[in-house]
Amino acid sequence: MSKTLQERAAWDYVKSLPESERFELVALNPSLLIGPNLNKDSENVAWLAVKQFFTGKTPPLNCKFSWVDVKDAARAHLLAVKVPEAAGKRFLLNGWTVWIPEMVEMYNKEFGP
Repeated sequence: MSKTLQERAAWDYVKSLPESERFELVALNPSLLIGPNLNKDSENVAWLAVKQFFTGKTPPLNCKFSWVDVKDAARAHLLAVKVPEAAGKRFLLNGWTVWIPEMVEMYNKEFGP
């Protein structure tokens, strides 16, 4: 819901500007962002929940999540600026959708428990 409200506010803001002040807007809506945490002093809530699954502290939920790598989302932001045809459009960013238990098993095979 927060992403929907934020995007709507952005489009409304651009429309509210005088014509001479309007700018091109591209809406990028990522699914859950996964990637390195650049702030080593804190962990975000989403990562703490995922970490619980990987460390075995919480059994993995039997549900699917959609993920996108933060580096891919960053590339999408660059393309939104560089590709003229992107102006005025919205894009959903998703790398893959997977069952949580399958993801935990896959990562444990690759990187160890």
